[in-house]
Amino acid sequence: MLTSMRPRIIIAIISISLALIAIFKFGFYDRANTPSEEVESTQIDMSKPQIVQTDPSPLAGAVLLATQPIMIMFNVELENGPETKLTFDPPLEHTASISGDRKTLILTPNKPYPAGQGYTLTIKSDAKLANGGKLGFDKSFNVRTISYTGI
Repeated sequence: MLTSMRPRIIIAIISISLALIAIFKFGFYDRANTPSEEVESTQIDMSKPQIVQTDPSPLAGAVLLATQPIMIMFNVELENGPETKLTFDPPLEHTASISGDRKTLILTPNKPYPAGQGYTLTIKSDAKLANGGKLGFDKSFNVRTISYTGI
């Protein structure tokens, strides 16, 4: 009796498999009535200066190693390191430089960060851009340095 049912079982399994493939590929809904994946309101306006990436990422809340540089990438070219108006609170002796493509600000501490110290890094709205413009917005990041509790 089992041998007589075998072709029916195989046909049922194939039918169910094809139905599942169709459901996963095409879905149960009408694609014409679903919102487009490219919604205008979520598109980034590349004509305005903005931060596009950081290292470490995310920079907000990052824990820095003793001599780890901070890199902030923009969608526009920067004037130069000193013209990128920024502050550390509490103050931190650092060197600000610009990458070869002039879009990445690199902040390197002049000496190792003190262990367990928190900082607020603020990039000021009057940071100068290569085209003569200014950044136009303040942006702050809270970071801290790695704590050392000994061996």
